[in-house]
Order: sequence, then C-alpha cells, then structure tokens
Amino acid sequence: MESKSEKLWGLLNEGFRSGLITSYQMTKGFGRVAESMEDLRLDVPDAEKQFEYYIEKAKLTGWLDSSFGIGPTTKSSFVKENGINV
Repeated sequence: MESKSEKLWGLLNEGFRSGLITSYQMTKGFGRVAESMEDLRLDVPDAEKQFEYYIEKAKLTGWLDSSFGIGPTTKSSFVKENGINV
C-alpha cells in the first residue's frame, strides 16, 4: 500500500508531467509552504525536515531551481507582484 507521501508525490508528478502544474506554480506552492513553516512546526515538529526532503527531491526531479531553499532568504527570493510575495 502506498504511503501518504508517495500518493502526494504521485499526484504532483502527474500534474507536472501532464502540464497541469508549471514550474512557476510548483515554485510558488513550495514557497507558500516555506512561508508557513513557523505555523506548521507547531502541529508537525519535524515539518521542516520533511519539507527539506521534498525540496531536494523536487530539485532532482527538475520542478524547483537549485537555488530554492528555506530559511531567512526564502521569502525575499520570490517574485513580487504588486509588492506581495508570491
């Protein structure tokens, strides 16, 4: 039986492979998770560790640029639209 993480990865992979999810959308989505990391840590203590695993996997798959990462510089690395991080 597939684990939840395998199912999630399969869904993202199918969306990306079929063109339903673009690289920009993938980066934007991962960025939003990164921006929410403080709150996520309250409910999932190892959220950052799990997320870092998915970031590395996404980089290897070609979904994310190799410069993508979480931390103090993450928020400023996103494209801004109307002065708002996206």
